[in-house]
Amino acid sequence: MSEDSISVIVVTVPDQFDPRALDPLSQFRLDGKVALVTGASSGLGVRFAKVLHAVGAQVAISARRADRLEALAAEKAKLICAVAVGVFDAF
Repeated sequence: MSEDSISVIVVTVPDQFDPRALDPLSQFRLDGKVALVTGASSGLGVRFAKVLHAVGAQVAISARRADRLEALAAEKAKLICAVAVGVFDAF
């Protein structure tokens, strides 16, 4: 390329700019979605519930320990419901 060469770059800009287009994490948003997390009274279940809530999902949580579920539900207002459940051998 000589010093006399000229480069032209044409950029098309949309009429309305969507700021989410520049956010690489926007494709991982869960707004309008519902997630069910079992085992949400401790450990990974609590963490999954919090992460899903943070990315916009409404989260239903379930586990055996009702007191811990209620504490998590009170902490995160967007949680749909907390349901204490247990699986028992019926035979």
